[in-house]
Amino acid sequence: MLIVLGIVVLSIVVLCVFVRYIGLRTRNGRLRATVVVLGDVERSPRIRRQAVELVDDDWEVTLVGYIEPGSKLKDGESIDGFTLRNAPYGFVVRARGIMYFALAGLAAIYRAFALLVLVLKLPVQDIFLIQNPPCIPTFLVVIIAMAIRHPRASLVIDWHNLAYTIMSSNPRVPAAAVRLAKVYEQVFSHFADAHFSVTNALASFLHRNFGIANVAVLPDRPSPMFRPGLALPESLRSSLGSDIIDGRGALAISSTSWTPDENFSVLLDALPLIDRQLCAPAGKRQMPSSLTILITGRGPLRSQFEEKLSKLSLRKVTVKTVWLRYEDYVACLSASDFGISFHVSSSGLDLPMKALDMLGCGLPVLSPSYPSVSELIEDGRNGLLFNTPVQLAHHITVLLCDWPEGEVLNSLKKTAVGWFAEPQDKWRPTWLATARPVLRGLVEEKTLKGS
Repeated sequence: MLIVLGIVVLSIVVLCVFVRYIGLRTRNGRLRATVVVLGDVERSPRIRRQAVELVDDDWEVTLVGYIEPGSKLKDGESIDGFTLRNAPYGFVVRARGIMYFALAGLAAIYRAFALLVLVLKLPVQDIFLIQNPPCIPTFLVVIIAMAIRHPRASLVIDWHNLAYTIMSSNPRVPAAAVRLAKVYEQVFSHFADAHFSVTNALASFLHRNFGIANVAVLPDRPSPMFRPGLALPESLRSSLGSDIIDGRGALAISSTSWTPDENFSVLLDALPLIDRQLCAPAGKRQMPSSLTILITGRGPLRSQFEEKLSKLSLRKVTVKTVWLRYEDYVACLSASDFGISFHVSSSGLDLPMKALDMLGCGLPVLSPSYPSVSELIEDGRNGLLFNTPVQLAHHITVLLCDWPEGEVLNSLKKTAVGWFAEPQDKWRPTWLATARPVLRGLVEEKTLKGS
């Protein structure tokens, strides 16, 4: 371990000497910002949109992250994309015991060194905007690189959640490691000049528990692509069945990465209860002929869910797990009757992006209840909250009653359609009113200090 540490330290020293001889590019009057996400850029819509807004605000923008070949960072505009080479995590995931921690440590060192080299090669920047999570090793690496290469740059952290709480949800990570991660996240976050938070609850936590006062709440907003009234894609019409197409059946949709922070066991336990209600004699209430639940996404727990699903005996409820192109996903959301989110926040302080997409398409959202979710979903107004399979089954049954003109479903739909209808509720006005003054103010402050 000491040998590895020595190699890392020596490499940093060599890089420090090397970067002194790197020529600076001509500034051409534009401010420079680097947006860093130590993850898949395709799955980081909020940080991508931050980069797009900076370009539209006439910044010279570099986006650093794991970028798939051929990815379009922004149609019609140029954002420099620097791809980090990811460590071979398949070996880490399959490892057990001491080997897991050894390989995870080596992978972290690899990521840290790759990020450091890349940031040191950049022209001198004005702003570094970092997505958190993850913060290990991003915080420390960017702080070191700024001290060496970008001493007049400002550091801004965009808080989506708390990294240490996500780590705590992994049963293989010991409690001591989680405590160290919390200290790391708290200590190095104080090197930032400003902070953005996705919710008021998260901003309050950072102020109260981390001692961070300068947090601006920058709430997420759905992309303009998500809107009501889109038709089902042709590729799905035949597979969904005629009763969905002609409106006799109901269509619900969920989106997932199939990770532990989404509790699909609630759905598995609720499905037989929902099926029983649909199969019961209608009486005075009109129910749909069937319910199809479309779950889109890829991830490690999908096969486990499908195996458990195959053991259920359902007559009028069908669950389909699919992977959709982005355009088809948007169209399916818009054409559905309601959406279901199974996101269970590790901190209780973030919000599910999928619920934003659903509301953007005018769908009522069913979601697990946790502290900050009320900032997006108001129970009984634009959605319904649940904690147990029985509650989820009850909510879905209520939505399906008096199909297709049920009072509850139509009332929720009417509210959901107008949830982000006002101009000030869109992403761009929100970003211009909140983020732009902070970023421009930091540059002006550093300019005044340097003059």
